[in-house]
Amino acid sequence: RICAEQLVDEARDTMGCVATFIWVDEEQIELLHVGDTRAYGIDGDAITQLTEDDRDRIGRVTNWVGNPRGITVARRSLAPDDWDFLLLCSDGVPLELRDERMLKIVREAGEPARVVQAMLEAALGEQGRDNLSVVCVELY
Repeated sequence: RICAEQLVDEARDTMGCVATFIWVDEEQIELLHVGDTRAYGIDGDAITQLTEDDRDRIGRVTNWVGNPRGITVARRSLAPDDWDFLLLCSDGVPLELRDERMLKIVREAGEPARVVQAMLEAALGEQGRDNLSVVCVELY
């Protein structure tokens, strides 16, 4: 839809977005990623960044939906039993919170809705200099 809007509305020809998507079923997790949003896997007392930021040396996003030069969608398959939680977030969250703090928040909050609330409050408490979006999925 972004690309279609760019073609029909001159005022929207520079719009775009970054995104991370997951599809979870009993057998696998499919992770799709474009840009600098992030996905983390949390297992026990470990947090692992599952995506790589599409940024250049000076911090500009190099890959996004709506890029007139085209996009590359990174795709990764994961086993659901490898993780207790998946955490998806915009780049503003890790800008404000280190991995260890995010892990602590997930462990203390314990359930997805509380994780999201606590993560947003913590990031806002640290200035919230960029957009803040959080999704937390508990895996069984």
